[in-house]
Amino acid sequence: MKKIWIILGILFVLGGVLLLFFSFEEKEIILRQEENLVESEEGKMEKNLSLQVNGKTFKITLEENETTEALTKVLPLKIIMNELNGNEKYYYLDTMLPSNPIRVEKIESGDIMLYGDNCLVLFYEDFKTTYSYTRIGKIENTEGLKEALGSGNVEMEIN
Repeated sequence: MKKIWIILGILFVLGGVLLLFFSFEEKEIILRQEENLVESEEGKMEKNLSLQVNGKTFKITLEENETTEALTKVLPLKIIMNELNGNEKYYYLDTMLPSNPIRVEKIESGDIMLYGDNCLVLFYEDFKTTYSYTRIGKIENTEGLKEALGSGNVEMEIN
């Protein structure tokens, strides 16, 4: 009978430790998400992220949609984006995100979009397109973006 009580006691303690661990991890995620909330000039809350590439940091303002909500849950990301067409970088996420693609018609430098449900795309040139994307966000100041991204594949961090 003593053995059962000892085993139950050990299980109770382990359960408490696990509960504390997951509670702290959840609080850390919430704090990280709150850090990305910034009040805009209009008084509404906007989510912001940063992109670091080749020693430069760029501020990203996110769209308010299901896609960005899901994306922020998998951050931070340290990825290698592939070059395509001399105007964009892309990366296939391990996770599928909810999407609501629209025919955007015009791409602007700094646009960050989702192609399909798992292809993250960062554009660094302006051009017209017939493709459909889900808008994720936009880099606020694109000065030096093209140079920082370079002409080939590039490692970057989004957080």
